[in-house]
This record gives sequence, structure tokens and C-alpha cells, in this order.
Amino acid sequence: MDQTHYFGGTGETHFHPAVIVFLILASLLILVIRRQYVIYPFLFAAVLVPLSQVVIVGGVHFMALRILVLVGWLRVIVSSAFPGKQMPVVPMTSIDKAFLLWMMSSTVMFTVLWGQWGSFINAMGLAYTDLGLLFLFRFLIRDNDDVERSIKALGYVCIVCGILMLGEQIVHLNVFGYFGDLPSLTVEFREGKYRSQASFLHPLLAGAFGATIFPMFIGLWVKNKKARVAAGIGLIGCMLMAVTSMSSTSLMAIFAGSCALALWPMRRRMRLIRWVVAVVLIALHLVMKAPVWALIARIDLMGGSSGYHRFELVNQTIVRFREWWLVGTTNQANWGWDMWDNIDWYVAQCTTGGLLTFILFVAIIVYGFKRIGKSRKEAEIANDRSTEFFMWTLGATLFSNAVTFIGVSYFDQSIVAWLTFLAIVSAATHIYKAGAVAELPVETVALHRPYLMPRRRPRKAGVLIHS
Repeated sequence: MDQTHYFGGTGETHFHPAVIVFLILASLLILVIRRQYVIYPFLFAAVLVPLSQVVIVGGVHFMALRILVLVGWLRVIVSSAFPGKQMPVVPMTSIDKAFLLWMMSSTVMFTVLWGQWGSFINAMGLAYTDLGLLFLFRFLIRDNDDVERSIKALGYVCIVCGILMLGEQIVHLNVFGYFGDLPSLTVEFREGKYRSQASFLHPLLAGAFGATIFPMFIGLWVKNKKARVAAGIGLIGCMLMAVTSMSSTSLMAIFAGSCALALWPMRRRMRLIRWVVAVVLIALHLVMKAPVWALIARIDLMGGSSGYHRFELVNQTIVRFREWWLVGTTNQANWGWDMWDNIDWYVAQCTTGGLLTFILFVAIIVYGFKRIGKSRKEAEIANDRSTEFFMWTLGATLFSNAVTFIGVSYFDQSIVAWLTFLAIVSAATHIYKAGAVAELPVETVALHRPYLMPRRRPRKAGVLIHS
């Protein structure tokens, strides 16, 4: 297999003059406007400028997204240098720590796996982008207003992309092709359907971007009546992106998020529901002729889907555990036809980083659910119904992403929505813990201590210390 698939190749610098002007304007706004509003120009530029717009220096690829990360951190450093404008330290959450460890493991394992200078450069480039984005968002998203502004910004980005993708369905041309960003002006055509993609590298990624975050807009709608216009705009944009991409994965993301939202009345019975799902899957595995994960191959909501390819990726990964568990494998292309394509992000963690990288990747999702669940319970105890439902929608968004990872690996600007969401979860759960819980009566805190704060070990057997 051609190793440029992993290391990116050399390529050449390509920046359209119009894109340069747009990027300069966005960078100036990031540097000069108030910190609270930096998220708007950053997200617009990060999503609307394709990754094919790139400057190559010494073999290192500086896509627009990486340039924006550099500009964003320059803003943070410059702002911190002025007296009275220093940003307070953002507490590290369990999600941040898991993400940092995952990135470290992925970088080391991928470098060791291939043992080449190109693999190290590639891994460091991904680490720079992902860590730079996540912790930049953590600095920008600091309070409830920042959380709402970030969701609004994502909504405005979605409606712009959604309108452009709807236009592709009508005229069958992609406007971004005029800037030389995409291989062709013509929209991809498959199984009798045009597949819109806007500025993304593939329709699948464009659809996943919108489909996975739609529950947050429902949460914003309920949480803040003044933000309902922005929330409605975001919902419309998400649906346009998901539907016009003509992707089964996008529709599955919407279905997963909708199912999670529908379980709101059962929120106090989630442990039982999880056990029921586990038992059903085990039972199906025992009675089916094929393994239970073969159900992936049967998913085809739009026609022409590659569900069998995704099933075979999962199946071969399980069967060939000994081959990849330590640091990954360089033999994946020989597993079968088209097996080099890591379209499943869970499988990608295994084959490019080994078992440790996969565990840490799953840990990010687990800690996300844990923090959201505890914050929802705290809101319930505080009788804050709107915040409780908002936390539930964050959980639905996380579940939608977790399901989507089976069908797509985020590798272009689609990563922006995922990292923005992780920053929102970290900020929202920390803010609520520090604020609302501190105002609860002492008796309430003592009664619900397992959810509100750690319980001290008893001094004697059978005696709980509540002081």
C-alpha cells in the first residue's frame, strides 16, 4: 500500500487569493475582538476553508485550520501579557486528561509502528491540531454564556453549510470547486442520488458534522427562550446537512440522537436500560448465525451504503487481535478488499495505535457520559429542570457521536464540531458543579452525597461520616 495514505506525501502549496483574504479577515477578528466573541470568526473560518488550502514549509503541512490554531493561541498569549487581562487557569477535567493521554499514546504508537521520520511528523501534526483546538476551546468556553455562544456559532455555521449543500442538490455544482479546493465542481453521484459535501472532503463527513450535534440545539431551545431563533436556525442547518449528504451514517446519527432524547422520561432507569440492551445483544449473538456485529452490514438507509465493509473491518479487527494489540499493524491492507480504509474510528484506534490507544479513546467517551450524568443528577436535585434537560441533550449528542464513529473517522474539519462539543461538556459540567451545588442546603447535599461530592471512608463499619 502507498504510504502517502498515512504520511500525507509532499504535495505543494495551494491558497486561492479569495481564501487568503477571508483567512486574514478572520485572523484579525480573532486577534482584536472581545474574547467572548472569538468563537464566531474562528468556527466560520475553521469549517468553511477546506483542508486542501495548505502552505507547505519544509515538508510540514499548514492547512488553514492549523494556521487558525496558531492565531488563536497567539491571541491567548497576547491577552495574558497585559495586566488585568490575564485569563484564569482552566481546571483540567477527566475528559481533558483522557484526551491528552489518548493523544500521547496515539503519537508514540504510530511513530513506533512505522518507524519512520514521516510517521513522526504526521503524528505530531495531528497532535498539534487536536490538542491545540481542544485546549483553545477550553480557554474560550468558560461560562454559561460562552457555552450558549458556542452552540449558536455552530448553528450559524451549519445553516451556511446546509444552504450551500441544498444548492448543490439543485444545480449539481459545488461552489467550493471554483477555488480549486475540491477535485471537481460536479457533486458526487451515487445510486441515483447527488451527495452534497460543501467545504468538507467527503459527503459522509459533511453529513456527520451536522447530524451529530442537533440535540444540542434542542437543549438550547429549552434552556434559553431568548436563543430560540439561533437554536431553530441550527436545527434547520443540521437537518439540511444530514439529508443532502445522502448518507446512511448521517441518518443513523440523527436516529441515535433522537432515540436518546426520547428516553428522557426514563432518565432514572438508565442502568436498567443499559443492562437490557447488553442482555439483548448477548442473546442475539448466541442465536444469530453470524456475530452480532454483523448487524452493521444490514444498515442501508439511503442505498449504496458500504455497511458490509464496516462489518468486515470490525470483524477482522476482532479476529486478528494478536496482530494489532501492541502498537497497531502495518498489514491491514492485506486483511481483504479495501481493508486499508479505516472508515470506522474505533477500528482506526486499534490498527494505528494498539489496544492502549483504543482504551484511552473509549475513556474520553466514558468520562463524558459520567460527567454529564452526574451534572444531570445534580440539576435534578436542585430542581433545575431546564438545566437538567440541557445536560440530557449533551448526553444525546455524545451518544450520537459514539454511534457515528462506527461509520466514519473524523479527519478533516469535521473534527472541529467534536472538539468544540468536548470543550462544551467540560465547561458546562464544571460550571454547574461549582455554582448550583454550592447553593444547596446542607441536608440536601448530605442526602445526595454520592452524586454531589465524594464520600469519605467510614471510621467504623456501618457508620457513614456526613460531616
